[in-house]
Amino acid sequence: MTRVACGLLLALSGLAGGVAAAIVEHPAASTASPLSQPWMRKGPEANLPETVSRRARLVVAYCGQCHSPPPPALHSGDEWRWMIVRMDMRAWSSQESSIRIANNAELKEIARYYDDHAGK
Repeated sequence: MTRVACGLLLALSGLAGGVAAAIVEHPAASTASPLSQPWMRKGPEANLPETVSRRARLVVAYCGQCHSPPPPALHSGDEWRWMIVRMDMRAWSSQESSIRIANNAELKEIARYYDDHAGK
């Protein structure tokens, strides 16, 4: 695991029990190809229950760079924290120079947004 990913895991660990330890084998992992889910092809705010807060704007700004931000009800809060770490690692390893990387404070806000609106 990279130093950045370890730092992010530590940063998110204070949110409702932390991130799953077995990241690679987490049940929310998907091998689906990009944009394979119908929600991924919608507009940047189409899947979000609340779009005007700072947290929602961060979700649109960072998650919406590669796909439409996913509906929060797809996963539990714990699963979202894992997914946020996974997507952050993808952003860091991306070959696209246009991908903006969220800092730890912004990632915590994104995690809180998804936790607040998560499926239970």
